[in-house]
Amino acid sequence: MRFEDIHILVRARTHLDIYERALREAQIPYIGSRQGGLLDTLEASDLTALLQFLVVPFADIHLATTLRSPVFSVTDDDLLAISAADGGSWWQRLCALVREGGASEAVVRAQRLLSGWIEDADLRPVHDLLDRIYFEADVMRRYEAAVPVPMQAGVAANLRAFMEVALSTDSGRYPSLQGFLHQLESMRRAAAEEAPDVGIIAEGTDAVRILTVHGAKGLEAPVVWLLDANAANVRTDSHDVLVDWPPEAEVPRHFSLFSRKKERGESRAQLFEQDALLAERENLNLLYVALTRARQVLIVSGIGTADDGESWYGKLAAAVHLSGNQASSPALDVPPVSDVPSAPPSSRTDSAPAPVQMPMNIGMRTDDLVDPRRRHGTLVHALLEQVVPPASVTDRAFLRRVLGVSAAEFDALWDAVQSIVTAPSLSRFFDPGRYQRAINELSYVSENGELRRIDRVVEFSDDIWVLDYKTSDVADQDDLEAAARPYRKQLDEYCAAVSKLMPGKTVKSGLIFSGGELFEFR
Repeated sequence: MRFEDIHILVRARTHLDIYERALREAQIPYIGSRQGGLLDTLEASDLTALLQFLVVPFADIHLATTLRSPVFSVTDDDLLAISAADGGSWWQRLCALVREGGASEAVVRAQRLLSGWIEDADLRPVHDLLDRIYFEADVMRRYEAAVPVPMQAGVAANLRAFMEVALSTDSGRYPSLQGFLHQLESMRRAAAEEAPDVGIIAEGTDAVRILTVHGAKGLEAPVVWLLDANAANVRTDSHDVLVDWPPEAEVPRHFSLFSRKKERGESRAQLFEQDALLAERENLNLLYVALTRARQVLIVSGIGTADDGESWYGKLAAAVHLSGNQASSPALDVPPVSDVPSAPPSSRTDSAPAPVQMPMNIGMRTDDLVDPRRRHGTLVHALLEQVVPPASVTDRAFLRRVLGVSAAEFDALWDAVQSIVTAPSLSRFFDPGRYQRAINELSYVSENGELRRIDRVVEFSDDIWVLDYKTSDVADQDDLEAAARPYRKQLDEYCAAVSKLMPGKTVKSGLIFSGGELFEFR
């Protein structure tokens, strides 16, 4: 699964800055949907501080911000040296430090470039001045080197967008630098729809997309996360227009203004009720759009509680409950609405809610389901994960719907699974009474940062077994040792990881082949 496989949907842009900040802190690349916002980015703030210094060279705080930005990347020690130098303003102290030969290479470079830009600030149009700054300071590449790889595309797009703002202001030819800065401040205080937008990242970039539900119409993604779904659909407008205009009518049948609810009177009660029904219908239509954007996995989450069940989260939780499951809080994870299997009857007797789960692994390669041998092995893996403890799902009709296979194919898969779980030589690995605990699909991150999954780990009182299913390797089972040899290195790596995750016991490993045969690595 790649970042581009994930779409985050929001109903409104109200809290987008919070979500975007969280993604930035996690170094997750994203393509935002927030109107305005360019001037609030760190890179735009850096450039604005640089331009402000060029207008007012004695502005110490703007100079310090500029020097610490990736444009110059001076160190804290350099700033301390500048502050300790003789002179008035920091710019004067910096120049004195360079003349005396006590400055670092970064400070010498800054003094040389800034001196030239100060002389040009009153002579060139803003766009031309920025063009010189970008070229001489190698701004694009210096920012690329200064930010994490996931953030590079977004930062580069914002740097280009800032240049476009300079070009679009009075066509980029005539405004003074002071006038341009004044306009930037006005833009920053303006409404979001009037402020310059963040840069557009090129299509094909591996990044999470953040979209409003309206903006997601016509788009799909393997994984869709619907945020803030627990907010009630409350209409807060207290002053508006009430219109009754059927599509077939040439003119409105009713047009009036209204204010607070208690001042509306009774004569329009039916129209207000009709308007509320239309609003609820549009609310459900929008929810339908959100749900149908997900091709594989839909995650729905919200903050707070929805006791009345009228929020999107509440409606979905009720729907999942009616289908035989209870949603767990705080996130509701359900399969796509186009293929929601009926859940098996629950054998639980306690009151703890059972989360709704999608048994199939995300990101299954399509060629695994095309090649007959790989398809068989992949589906047997998926079925084993659900059949063996701790999952222990026994409803065959439910499992067949989840796998999406014909009855004949499912029977073959079921027989392959049963040949493994009922094999006497393997019973200790699948009988909960004979081991302490077992984990299916144990995930860990390798030393080189790759995600690994171990099919099954079984812990006994004296040792731990790492097991890997090789159910598609049916051709070479006459010689199990030869069939197992190519997987020795892989199982050794699994054992090393389990030794770190579950220290204190001897770790053993083995391959389980179709038919219930076990090959132990020694």
